[in-house]
Amino acid sequence: AAGAADGFILAPGSGGSTIRGLEIQDFTLSDEAGIRILSSGNSIEGNLIHDVWDGVFVTSAGATNNVVGGSFDVGAGNAIWNFKDRGVEIASAGAGNRISGNVIGSDPGGQPAGGLASIGVAGTTETVIGADIGLGGTPNTDLGNVAVGSGGGIVIGGGSTGTRVTSNFVGIHRTPTNPVGNGSSGVLVTSSQRNLIGPGNTISENGGGVVARPPYST
Repeated sequence: AAGAADGFILAPGSGGSTIRGLEIQDFTLSDEAGIRILSSGNSIEGNLIHDVWDGVFVTSAGATNNVVGGSFDVGAGNAIWNFKDRGVEIASAGAGNRISGNVIGSDPGGQPAGGLASIGVAGTTETVIGADIGLGGTPNTDLGNVAVGSGGGIVIGGGSTGTRVTSNFVGIHRTPTNPVGNGSSGVLVTSSQRNLIGPGNTISENGGGVVARPPYST
């Protein structure tokens, strides 16, 4: 479906919902999203989301503990491509949201098809990108995201704190023989504090690796 609105909106009061196994496309006007999340505890899994401004946009202080994706091996990850801004964006949201097991910025043929960044985090706390592990933990690539495309891979900024980026494939697919890259940095951190980049990330074939710009603390 298409129109001057978001594809789906999980409004306040809709917490605990699941959107699974759908193809969502043609929401390309400025600031439209395939799925917009304003509530808590929702699961977005196994969807094809493409030709959109943002793929999945999590926002609102009441948007906490949402999961975009899941275990790649059981098909819970989403495929998101041909977006103009972010494949998945978490901005001005509550704490504890997670992005796992998705393929973002690559079309079904494995070619780059992203926007400004595959994943963007701003103005939120304790976001997990990949597996929910700490320093010294065991990587779990089944929960890692593929973040590739013409723009940046993962962008963390806007006053966000405590973002953890682990077990991801940034610039390459899960099969290393198919490098795609990102046109700019694999991971960019700016105006953000107390972040963890690693363990278990594979970051390769990008315009830059991990770039931290002040003011920051990573």
